[in-house]
Amino acid sequence: MSNVAKTNDGIEIYYEVTGSGEPIIFVHEYAGDFRSWEQQVRYFSRQFKCITYNARGYTPSTVPEEVEKC
Repeated sequence: MSNVAKTNDGIEIYYEVTGSGEPIIFVHEYAGDFRSWEQQVRYFSRQFKCITYNARGYTPSTVPEEVEKC
């Protein structure tokens, strides 16, 4: 199952949910995306609900037009 969650500032975050049970959230690193966890999801989804996502700026999540300045 794939979905999109919308943040308060209008960014759409793409995520996928596989399996059922207690949730495990997989967070990709700088050079990866939600597919980086494919082997782990295949294994853990037998007993757990696996949630993978693409951070903002990683398609198919929204790529912001401007970067916020702190």
